[in-house]
Amino acid sequence: MASALPCDEILAPPPEWNRRLTGRASELLEAGKLDLVAVLGRSSTLHAMALFSRAGLHCQVLAVEPPQAAAPFVPSTPEVRTIQMDSLEFSEFPVTWDRILCNGVLGLAEDAERLAANLSERVCDGGRLLVAESAPSDGTPLFGEALRCWRERRRSAEHLTALLDRVGFDVRSDSLEIECSCTPADCYTWLTHGAWPVLAHFGADEVERGIEELRRAHEAEQAIVFALRLDLILGIRRRRRQVRPSRSAARSVRGLR
Repeated sequence: MASALPCDEILAPPPEWNRRLTGRASELLEAGKLDLVAVLGRSSTLHAMALFSRAGLHCQVLAVEPPQAAAPFVPSTPEVRTIQMDSLEFSEFPVTWDRILCNGVLGLAEDAERLAANLSERVCDGGRLLVAESAPSDGTPLFGEALRCWRERRRSAEHLTALLDRVGFDVRSDSLEIECSCTPADCYTWLTHGAWPVLAHFGADEVERGIEELRRAHEAEQAIVFALRLDLILGIRRRRRQVRPSRSAARSVRGLR
């Protein structure tokens, strides 16, 4: 495991975005003091720790970092435990959660239908699943091919809203426009460590060429200012139908007494 860094040095783009995400997520998730909470996606440890401190939770929060995450993250604490696991694999474990934050995962997932259906089974009746997805602007500090890939592959908020409804959630959506800034050095570090979710679709050589492309574009700048839209899709799990046993099943049960 990579060495730990203080929270304010975690390689997660960008700080303004992370603060707005965790602030709004805390409001929408409405986690109770004893709720069991999971946070999925890159930089999930950072977001989990922020949620823990904001919500005053008294139970353990699980942060699920993707297996390919190369950026250093805060190690497990008594309150926040970090594991590295694919989100789809996590969704197949038969554990029931009160709240799940799924950040930058469902919008680019290879099998979003299966992942959403699995997460629906993991959330308790009345529990909450919050899907957070960002949309890039022309000024987002990524190389051209990565921006094209992000725009072509990402699922819209409307698509994700309909998907959550199909798998058993009552859904409402929100969005935030966030102005961000970073130094060119921060930008290159984010790319080197694969901090943007879309970079999972690119090899190391492609990322290196992308960094050189950005160096040429921003070599005279001290700061890069750009905008991101944050889409937040909140699903509240509908009550599962109670299946009444058939008469034959009832007779079989009575026969066991």
